[in-house]
Amino acid sequence: MGFRFRFETLLRVRKIREDLAMQEFSKIQKHLKDLEMLKSFNESKRSDTRQQFIQKIDAGLKSADIATYQSYLSRLDAEIGQLDKLIIQAGRQLDTKREELLKAKKEFKAMERLREIDEQRYRTRQQKDDMRFMDELAILRYGSRQ
Repeated sequence: MGFRFRFETLLRVRKIREDLAMQEFSKIQKHLKDLEMLKSFNESKRSDTRQQFIQKIDAGLKSADIATYQSYLSRLDAEIGQLDKLIIQAGRQLDTKREELLKAKKEFKAMERLREIDEQRYRTRQQKDDMRFMDELAILRYGSRQ
């Protein structure tokens, strides 16, 4: 009969919780990265559009085109502002998920450590039982020789 951990089911449940927490953390982390990339893309688009706008103003631009450029730039500014808010919100969610992940990892490690301790005790007990058995055999052999 080999070693059987008495809380094996609980250990598996804790591992599943840790895996789920890791998945949620990764999902939020990816979402935050996507938002930051989108913000960076919009800022680059805004910068390029401003450069283009300045060049066209120098070359002479119609007033209707000026209004179009200004409304486009203001829309980009609004999008960047909205993305800033979403990034802050995603950062908070990431912190929350990080805490949940750390808690799940801690719980799993505690169960894993308990398993290791139980297994070590089992091995020690088995070794003592084997030694007792060997001692009894030696005593019986010695007694049967005399």
